[in-house]
Amino acid sequence: MIKRCTIFPRPERPFSVPGAGLTLLLVCLLTTASVAQLTRGPLPRAPRQQRQGARVSPQVLETRSLPFWEDFSFTVINDTSHYEYISDYPLDSMWYNSKSVLISNGGWNAPSVNVATLDGLDLLGIPYSNDNMLNGFRDTLMSHAFEMTAVPEAQRNTVFLSFFYQWQGHGEPPDPNDYLQLQFLNNDSIWENVMRILPKESFQPDVFYDTIIPISAAKYYHDEFQFRFLNYGRKSGPFDTWNIDYIYLNKNRALNDNSFPERAIASPATQLFGQYYAMPIQHFREYDKTIGPVQFDVKNMKNQANAISISYVVNGTFSNYSEGATTPYSTLVGQATIKGELGGFMDPFERVRVNVPYENLPDTTNTSMFDPAADSIRIKLTLSVTGDTDDPQAPSFAPVDFTSNDTLSVVYWLKDYYAYDDGTAEYSARMASPENKVAYAFDLAPGQTDTLAGFYAYFPVAGLTGNRSADFTIYGETDGLPDNNKVLYAITGKSIQRRDVNQFQRIDIPEVVLVRDRFYIAFGNSAASIGLDVSQDTHDKIFDYVNQIWEPNDRITGSLMIRPIFGKGSGENPVTGIDPEETATPVHCYPNPSNGSFYIDSRHHEVMRVISITGQPISFETEVKGDGQQVTLRQPVPGLYILQLRHGDSFWSHKILVR
Repeated sequence: MIKRCTIFPRPERPFSVPGAGLTLLLVCLLTTASVAQLTRGPLPRAPRQQRQGARVSPQVLETRSLPFWEDFSFTVINDTSHYEYISDYPLDSMWYNSKSVLISNGGWNAPSVNVATLDGLDLLGIPYSNDNMLNGFRDTLMSHAFEMTAVPEAQRNTVFLSFFYQWQGHGEPPDPNDYLQLQFLNNDSIWENVMRILPKESFQPDVFYDTIIPISAAKYYHDEFQFRFLNYGRKSGPFDTWNIDYIYLNKNRALNDNSFPERAIASPATQLFGQYYAMPIQHFREYDKTIGPVQFDVKNMKNQANAISISYVVNGTFSNYSEGATTPYSTLVGQATIKGELGGFMDPFERVRVNVPYENLPDTTNTSMFDPAADSIRIKLTLSVTGDTDDPQAPSFAPVDFTSNDTLSVVYWLKDYYAYDDGTAEYSARMASPENKVAYAFDLAPGQTDTLAGFYAYFPVAGLTGNRSADFTIYGETDGLPDNNKVLYAITGKSIQRRDVNQFQRIDIPEVVLVRDRFYIAFGNSAASIGLDVSQDTHDKIFDYVNQIWEPNDRITGSLMIRPIFGKGSGENPVTGIDPEETATPVHCYPNPSNGSFYIDSRHHEVMRVISITGQPISFETEVKGDGQQVTLRQPVPGLYILQLRHGDSFWSHKILVR
């Protein structure tokens, strides 16, 4: 009897994470063979002290007047290149002493891009406690003070605070006794509980729920009034997650006031090059110039059917690099009207998936955009939604500027690697056991052959208390699966290094490895996590090694953050944290080209196999001669072959040409 087990490695508290049509199930395997599969869990943030030079200055409590509006869309995220501020955290101008809260695009179907996430990680991105069983209050999102005495007494019954909240989202679900707490500061400087949100069976992790709270009691009308959100739960890590978005505090409101005169960009943009956010520039030029369609979400935040025309505009900045030099070229790329699901104006609260068609995307024949002499190209598309300023109700919300969340930027690369992921991990993925093995498929154009120079991989800081190691194998393909008889290259005991958030480690292949059609990058023997991006689902390209058989993955969704590298690469490198380690070739083969018989200048290297560029094994004979060995192909046919050698735990490959 076979059972399979997927358990998130949190002591005493396993959980399941609903995905796009998928729920991870708790099952067990009663067998002597290992189970190869990935489990999906929360992604801990990097400790802040790793960002050298970043400053965390003491804050001064400020007093401001109404209104207050915050949707976190103008908070900088995923940017460690600037040291005058720290990205991913609430703005000091908007929030007071709230740096333990994470701002990211990790909300699931959020009202607008970016949300505030409250969990069990503190200011430095580490757990509040090492006690796995300790519960308590963790993160705090606290406002500055408000001058509430400025509100006339006749209008104080019209002051309301509204916000959206999400249970779990892309994180770990709160338990039944966990909760999100809202508090107000009264005129005696005492924090009072005004709302406690407990998990309900009806809560869905992909839904944001809205609520509105009156602020009418006299004890709140003083000039040091503040509000704050706290979360109660496990203090030992990124657990019991709550997301908050779209907070609005103002007068002249009512209990049913849930309509805002705006249409907000509500998701990141999808990939540009077919299924890739990045691809090798030579592959793009020689084999596949297909781009688009790019997609993004727009959310109508208005609860009224007004005939307002909403459009999008696409602007592009193209940086064509040649030996490191570049001159950016910026231009309007395209524009169109956004229609609702029924083909007309957007309905109240409607969420629309916008498909930007080919004619509104960059023109691949335009040499100002795509310089044929460039060795790499950085493409930045800025997508803007227009029309909010035409809403006749917008002036009544002044000075709130609802156009601040109408712009979205995304960067794509033509360089030397493929990337299914967008560079930002929402999860970490871990193998259920260190003995497991997982393979990730990549497809070249039909008939295309190229040299695999290595790959990038993002290993999150989670669980890496010291250096860990992993084994990597490059496989060929047979019948849509990795083929154990087509091992193109193997790396044993590679050190996995600690990395900041979304920073990649480069793993080089020092010898020539040719791949064509479909190939696989497999990793195993690892206790480390790997980044998982949910912006695109490529679960059908992930394969598990179960009971010595490769099987398609059916347990997680998303894209693993592994990027194969081709050639030597050049131009600006967008991937940080590069591993400079590179091993020189230990042996030589001669003559090369040959007639099918050649020598290697070492007696200590085992000749593992000879394969064709399609991965087919080629029969051969070896004979020791002097200080080396002679290798003779039994049925040589003119063409290119790969000779694979092993010495101890190290492997090498050589390209052999037969004439």
